[in-house]
Amino acid sequence: MWWNKVIDWWILYDGDRMKSRGDKRMVNKGFTLIEILIAVAIMGILASVGFGAYTVSLQKSRDAARKSDLSQIAKAIEAYNNDYGVYPGSCGGAVGGCGNGRQSCDWGKDFSVENRVYMKRLPVESKSGWTYVYLVGADRKSYQLYARLENEKDPNFKVLKTSCTTSGEACTYGVSSANVDLEPPLSSGSC
Repeated sequence: MWWNKVIDWWILYDGDRMKSRGDKRMVNKGFTLIEILIAVAIMGILASVGFGAYTVSLQKSRDAARKSDLSQIAKAIEAYNNDYGVYPGSCGGAVGGCGNGRQSCDWGKDFSVENRVYMKRLPVESKSGWTYVYLVGADRKSYQLYARLENEKDPNFKVLKTSCTTSGEACTYGVSSANVDLEPPLSSGSC
C-alpha cells in the first residue's frame, strides 16, 4: 500500500532517527520526545472533550428519570382521585393520605391507603439535598408536582417559584392537574 512506502521513506531518510557509525547506518526505533508530547497532548484533548460529553449525558439521563418519576407519581395521584373524588393532601411538600388516610407518604415509601396500593414506592430524588415537591389546592381539586432539572438547556427547563432543594434553589420542571397551571404555587398544607 502507498502508506507503507511513506513509512519506509520516513524511517530511511529522517535524519533525527539515523545515527552514523563509520560506514554502517543504524536506525533508532524509539520515538522522539516531541512525538511523545504531541501524542499525550492529543490524548488529553480527546479525553477532556469526551468527559464533557459524558457529564452532559449523565445530566440528561438523571433529568429524564426525574420527568418519568413525576409522570408516575401523577398517575398514582390521579388513581387516588378516581377512588376518592379529591387529590391526596400535601404534607410539607410530600404526598399525604397514606396509611389511614391522614399520614404523610414519605418519598421512598409506598403510597397506599388502607388496602389500596397506588404506588409501591414513591421515587426519591437521586441528588443529595434535592427533593420532589407535591402541592395541592385548598379544595383538593388540583395539584402540582415539581422537580429540579440539572441540564439548563433542556427545552422544559423553567425557573419556578417553588423551592426543590434544602438550600432554597428553585424548581425548574413541573406537572400539574389539567385545571391548574404550575404558577402560582398551591399550598403545601400540613398533615
